[in-house]
Amino acid sequence: MNSNYDLNNLMATAVSEMENGQYEEAAKHFDIIVVNDGSNYKAAFYRIYCKCYIGKLGDIPNQAINLTNAFSLFLKKLENVEETERELCIKDALEKISKVSNHFAHNAKRTMLTAPTVGMAINRANKTMLNNCIALAKNYNVKIDEETENTLSSASKESSGTGKILIIVIVIGAIIGLLSYLSIFM
Repeated sequence: MNSNYDLNNLMATAVSEMENGQYEEAAKHFDIIVVNDGSNYKAAFYRIYCKCYIGKLGDIPNQAINLTNAFSLFLKKLENVEETERELCIKDALEKISKVSNHFAHNAKRTMLTAPTVGMAINRANKTMLNNCIALAKNYNVKIDEETENTLSSASKESSGTGKILIIVIVIGAIIGLLSYLSIFM
């Protein structure tokens, strides 16, 4: 599969799958595109983005690192792209990063009661990913429009809210444990 026509069609299919939440299929197609066209910076970023939605909860911290690294490479490859296209690509990538951040925050909340250490690891990785991606964008002098800024801010608040929930869960657990302990001796 070397023809540009085939790769362009596959890219369109993969993007459509990604936008429809078929992340596993999209990731496979982006893999094929990257193997056949290593210069396709969108496919390389989207591949990692899609992989953030598949896998186990314990994989999320590594997925967060991989997405941050993919965003860094994405920004480097955009240096020679025309300004308008560059801004659109970066806005799209930042929106996808905030969407993944919300996904990670949801998974962190979901695991807080059953596996608090996993929830903490997810939350910590999520906050680090979001902060690092924003810092990378600023290092590349990326102009972040108000809408994207609001999306990123919302994702950051969602992640912070997850941390607050964790603290509440730990305090409630400690109180229940203390009350249980006291009831044994009373």
